Amino acid sequence: MRRDVVLNFLSTLIATFASQIICYPALASIMDSASYGSVLVGMGVVNALGTAFGAALDNTRLLTWRSIAKPGGTGGYNRLAVIYTVLCFIIVFFVCRVPLMQETNQSVALGVVACIIELKTYLTVEYRIRIDYKKILLINIVSAFAYIVGVLLLGLYDWWPIVFIAGEGAALLYALCSTSFLKEGIAKDSQYKNIVRTSTDLFLASLSSNVSAYLDRFLISAILGPQSVSLYTVASLMGKMLSMAATPIANVLLSHYAANNSATTRAEVVKRFVTLAIVFLLCFLTVIVIAPFVLSVLYPSLFEESLRYCSMASLAAILYILGNLMQPTMLVICDSKYQPLIQIIYLISYMVLGLIMSMRFGLMGFCAAATIAALLRIVFTFGLSYYFAEKNILEQDDLS
Repeated sequence: MRRDVVLNFLSTLIATFASQIICYPALASIMDSASYGSVLVGMGVVNALGTAFGAALDNTRLLTWRSIAKPGGTGGYNRLAVIYTVLCFIIVFFVCRVPLMQETNQSVALGVVACIIELKTYLTVEYRIRIDYKKILLINIVSAFAYIVGVLLLGLYDWWPIVFIAGEGAALLYALCSTSFLKEGIAKDSQYKNIVRTSTDLFLASLSSNVSAYLDRFLISAILGPQSVSLYTVASLMGKMLSMAATPIANVLLSHYAANNSATTRAEVVKRFVTLAIVFLLCFLTVIVIAPFVLSVLYPSLFEESLRYCSMASLAAILYILGNLMQPTMLVICDSKYQPLIQIIYLISYMVLGLIMSMRFGLMGFCAAATIAALLRIVFTFGLSYYFAEKNILEQDDLS
């Protein structure tokens, strides 16, 4: 398991370096802060929806594949993936074209990028089922090199979506060549309805979580303007980079918890929470120390103005990550219906506090609101995990 965590961490570190250290700073260097803020809002829509659809399918297959693993069993995962791809494109195109008022060709491109992300996210579940994290490392290396190529193409075509089409498209091509997606087809069987139900629950949870993750861009843009989006994004960069590195750790944990399929005690829930809390306290202190240097190098034009928000914005991002890393335990212990419930509570508190506090205290108020909402999410996730851990053990004892 430690080896898997290391491989997954390294693969994400490579992809994070390509996107956050090369791609986004390159875009910021050729745009004013308002235009760069508009790009961040558009990509927020793409990532929120593309990852939500893909993660729903990914986690559904990971949690239900045992019941489909029989001769002739397909479940219908790929059929649902095709349906999700069509829905993803339509929704992203509409949001980018109408509310965000992006150009038509740009909206089409963003819809394509969202579909690529959705399919790539889903296809990598095959690596996770086989616990083959070498393949995940390879797909991220491919994506990283393609992102660098995309940045070079940006100088020739002066069209920013080409960076993301190149980076994500190369990763999808690798996934199509290294998985059984094309061989399986889109047939379905008797398990299809159960797959749709589970996937719907997880999609709602993932969408709520992703919208919450990018809601900062949407709310800040609407209330304070796109320039403030640029400032907040730079201020929270180090915390969010940690998020990208920590997310695969949660994926590895879920893979092993699902494979182990053993009862989780309350003591184990507390142990996992305390371990994560200590790790992320150290991470927060590290971010505070290194953030000024890193941001001054990557974003020299935005560094000074964004630095005053760095501590609070990073804390909010890190608390959000901690909540994400507690979710694998909850996914295994609790019924899937509790996932969207917690995310909806978080989303509502995030929106209400964000609106009220940003209108009254500006960008610093928004940072504080994000921190409070992340703490509430942690409390609910830990509380349900702790409660159902004991309940599940008692039920297993009764059955035995």
